[in-house]
Amino acid sequence: MKNIFLRIVSVAVISGIFSGCSTISEKTRVSSNLNGRIFNSVASTYTERPTFFSIEKMSDGAEVLNISVKRIYKDEYGLEVIENRFLKEHIGDYVALIDKYVEWEALALKRGDIFTKDIGRAKIWGNMSEVELTFAFHSGSANSHYLYLRHCRLGPCNPNSDVVFDLDSAKKLSEMLKNFQSGKLKQADISGVYK
Repeated sequence: MKNIFLRIVSVAVISGIFSGCSTISEKTRVSSNLNGRIFNSVASTYTERPTFFSIEKMSDGAEVLNISVKRIYKDEYGLEVIENRFLKEHIGDYVALIDKYVEWEALALKRGDIFTKDIGRAKIWGNMSEVELTFAFHSGSANSHYLYLRHCRLGPCNPNSDVVFDLDSAKKLSEMLKNFQSGKLKQADISGVYK
């Protein structure tokens, strides 16, 4: 009797887990000259990495702008790509946090300040659990300040998920997010061209 109860509970838990999974139902690549950066500890600098963009429709109905940044190496979690899936309904939150970074960057340059500080968090798309993206301000020196994006799932943040943008890239990211929200960011229909 005890074994039957455990089997039923196990099946119920596994079913619940798999029913919560969402997948990409439609993916459209888009072009951009924006590149994310990842800190390279050997070179002691922020290195631009290949960065790819796509508009994705998820099986749970969400529409996201996915920004994938290729890592230099695999880490202990097996990550080769860092993906940030920005939810269309939260674009205003992301843009406000980027605007705060731009404001702080100008003030820090003027004053010669060097500091690291979280700006805020905003929800991004996550499969099976809530994911937030921390937006943080980080000074490399008195003359260079960066916008850090870091995944936080169920509370703790993963430092291996950092993607870094300088001022110009942060402004491009903000513009790209606004274009995604307004529908201006899209790829031309090529279905009738390549036959």
